[in-house]
Amino acid sequence: MGSKFGAGVVAGLVATLVMTILLYLAPLMGLPEMNIPGMLGTMFASPGTGATVLGLHFMMGAILALIYAYGFQAVLPGAPWLRGALYGVLPYLSAAPSGRAGPGGRLVRSGGGLYLPSLPPLPER
Repeated sequence: MGSKFGAGVVAGLVATLVMTILLYLAPLMGLPEMNIPGMLGTMFASPGTGATVLGLHFMMGAILALIYAYGFQAVLPGAPWLRGALYGVLPYLSAAPSGRAGPGGRLVRSGGGLYLPSLPPLPER
């Protein structure tokens, strides 16, 4: 376990903390509530296990950072910020089939089409 591992874990925990704070502040900026730990709680845990679910949320952030550090950092093109941004799209897109990618953890239906927020409409089947 070298310094790359430790740096990856710390980076994942810090990034998860920042993202979690921004998600909790979203309603103050007029955006919908996006309570990822709350959504995880409804998927994986019984009521009253908030600390466990928050721990799971941070563990997943560290794991995603390690996947980036060991699997994607060296192969994605561009500057470090661009590689990180490109990688950041992958977890978002992987959440889409579960129906948990949009605000409030849902895909959004509008005008006869299904779409992910900030992405173009997907055709209906």
